Amino acid sequence: MDSIYSRRRIKIPKIKGFYTKNKNAKKFFSIFVIILITCYTFYNLFSYLNPIFEKLCIEKARGIGTYIINNASNIILDNIDYTNIVSIEEKGEERVLKTDVVVINKIASDIALEAEKQFMELEGEEIQIPIGAITGNKYLTGVRTRYKYTGNSYRKRFNRNKK
Repeated sequence: MDSIYSRRRIKIPKIKGFYTKNKNAKKFFSIFVIILITCYTFYNLFSYLNPIFEKLCIEKARGIGTYIINNASNIILDNIDYTNIVSIEEKGEERVLKTDVVVINKIASDIALEAEKQFMELEGEEIQIPIGAITGNKYLTGVRTRYKYTGNSYRKRFNRNKK
């Protein structure tokens, strides 16, 4: 038994500055390390979530845009008389379809203006992030967190009625 305790001890060098008798320096160093680790953790978390959130936002915006364009085209095309657009002319045995480009351009511009008006009326949209995508757990794919986007940045950037 005596031979076990008779070994020489390994001398580990002490870190200068941390083993001081100044307690304020120790507290400051400890708090600094905790804040540094917290910032690094949040940075990694947000860099992991950013691509997921961007893809969900792009898909939500694409869906909203498709819905608004379809709705605007349905509203405009309900009031169109198609006999004004296409006319059939017969020259002997040949039949020629003539289209009125002015009316078609007016329809396209009316659809664009109606879609812009509906985009301006758009309020905040809710985007849901699946917790399964955040955690990587396949059993949590149906559970979603909600993020409500408030404010319309489209309205703020592209307001044509400004003077």
